[in-house]
Amino acid sequence: MDSYQRSENYLIWRRVLLSLTVFSLLYLVVVRPLQSLLIDKIIFPAVSVFALDYEDVQLVTNVDEIDLITQWPHPDYQTQIELPFNGHVWLALALFWIAKSRKLIRILFLHQLFLTILMPLAGWLILEGYGWVTIVTNIHTKVYKVLFNIVGLLAIRSFILSRKLE
Repeated sequence: MDSYQRSENYLIWRRVLLSLTVFSLLYLVVVRPLQSLLIDKIIFPAVSVFALDYEDVQLVTNVDEIDLITQWPHPDYQTQIELPFNGHVWLALALFWIAKSRKLIRILFLHQLFLTILMPLAGWLILEGYGWVTIVTNIHTKVYKVLFNIVGLLAIRSFILSRKLE
């Protein structure tokens, strides 16, 4: 291995560390406080007033989500209605950024824009008593978080391997 290859490896890992640090700080210092403020001051009060008509559902606020607690499929079943661009999305975005994959970044943004419309609809359907939506929403939430982060790690692996072959 000559000195050029060592410096290329160093630059790749420096990019990984720097990108993860910048995206983490940006999320923790800017995005998460804004999401928390948005939930506490705007969304939760409006949804709470709307949800007064529904007796079977309890609402609880969290940092970047509203939890709907229903009695179906079992007592105190919790469903998270999250704001788009939460922490898992920012991690996936950082991974796609590191891998320089504009296509994956676009897919992630489109998915989040789709969720901007779909999650309030899912919340309303849950309030209306469509219990199966709670299960679908919970499965989707877990699957997309894992899927995007695994794809992000694989994209970084591919990026690193392509750099080593050059």
